[in-house]
Amino acid sequence: MASDLVKHEWIVILPDHEGALEKRMAVRPAHLDDISSKRGNFWKLGGTYLDEVPKEGEALKFRGSILLALAESKEEVVDALKSDVYFKTNVWDWEKVIYTQSKAVPGQQRHELTTLTYRSKFILYEPSTPWSSPPEY
Repeated sequence: MASDLVKHEWIVILPDHEGALEKRMAVRPAHLDDISSKRGNFWKLGGTYLDEVPKEGEALKFRGSILLALAESKEEVVDALKSDVYFKTNVWDWEKVIYTQSKAVPGQQRHELTTLTYRSKFILYEPSTPWSSPPEY
């Protein structure tokens, strides 16, 4: 039975193709609409990862996306990603995508997780405002 299947946490790192920033920004509203429709039940956290820590007054230097999903299988995550406008418009470099299972720290409320840093370069955030009004880049 489907209700008996265990869901697992999946961290997905999706590098952008070189030079994809203009395309990313053009389709970003559609991407956020799609992600927000699955937020909470499937996508737990999402954001971008950067080349470097942002400096005041400078534009962010995007490298790609990081998402945390709650899914029964890797295939379920892949299917969701393939329906995303970033995949369909070739923003993400699909050959370099990394999937890894993860587990939240026991007792940690998932909705309280706001920042994940990996090797001081990846920044993952859960906006405190709805996804329909994300922070400006």
